[in-house]
Amino acid sequence: MNSAIVTGKIISEIEIKNSATLNVVCRFNLTLGDRLFDCLVTGSKTHKFKYDVEKGMEVTIEAVFNDQMQLMVYGYTTHSYPNYFGQLFDSRGYALSQDKEYF
Repeated sequence: MNSAIVTGKIISEIEIKNSATLNVVCRFNLTLGDRLFDCLVTGSKTHKFKYDVEKGMEVTIEAVFNDQMQLMVYGYTTHSYPNYFGQLFDSRGYALSQDKEYF
């Protein structure tokens, strides 16, 4: 198996899905320069990963490639949090779309 350690920025929303075999899968995209990696987190780490990491963060992942050339993450480290300066939120804490005017 080919393994990799990649430090990059998460550019997609982190999705959690249940598979047919009752395994939980967490999927996201990571970019490193001009390369794009499709990444998966499986097993008991998925929910912790979902709450530790969000879109726009810089992370280092330790992973192995599967048959579809996706990175199967088995370890990660967070480095920076996204900057929310100037972003609008509603009363529940959800970010509002930037393409609309609210005033």
